[in-house]
Amino acid sequence: MPKKTDLTKFRTSSLKDVTELRNRFKALVAGQPAPSVDDLRWFTYMTAVELHAIWERYAEGRLVVALNHSPAHFLAQNSVKGVKKVPAGLAEYVVRGGSKYFNFRSIDDLNDKANKLLSSAHNPFAPLTKVHKDHLDSLASVRNLIVHKSDAAKSSYKTNLGKVFGFKSAPSPGEFLDSIDHRTSSPCRGQQRIWTFFHYVKDAINKS
Repeated sequence: MPKKTDLTKFRTSSLKDVTELRNRFKALVAGQPAPSVDDLRWFTYMTAVELHAIWERYAEGRLVVALNHSPAHFLAQNSVKGVKKVPAGLAEYVVRGGSKYFNFRSIDDLNDKANKLLSSAHNPFAPLTKVHKDHLDSLASVRNLIVHKSDAAKSSYKTNLGKVFGFKSAPSPGEFLDSIDHRTSSPCRGQQRIWTFFHYVKDAINKS
């Protein structure tokens, strides 16, 4: 009988990754001698990229756990007879669609994939609000511009910063992440925007 994946252990591991990244970033920023502006921007760049990678790994793993725990919809949709369980290894293969990794373009895309695979009733990301979606998509656009620097990444970045943070003219990713989040709605008001993204990744993991 296939053993069910331990969701609590998986979620705790992902939250630990967020905490360790947060502590590493704080230590780098507070280092002596104080980092230069260029070094600080690079630390912030790489922290945003790794934070998004933690979220991506969590999203993939969370779907694997969900399919392992609640396979009924998938089995019925694919007319699989005489099977009631989907082992974790097979669940991973299904979630990745036979590829080497799982990819999603946005939280809407992630929800669509989860609904098709699990049904809306068992979609683990259904509890995420529009505020989560906006900030996680913004983090993805920051990451993509840092990594790819493509015209498409630049366009998405400008769109997300305008919609979520109210920018008419988007600053560079480093300036954006290092500057203070002054929005009254922000849970990290008065802190650098990188901390806002830490908050929403951690909260999304806890809620999904």
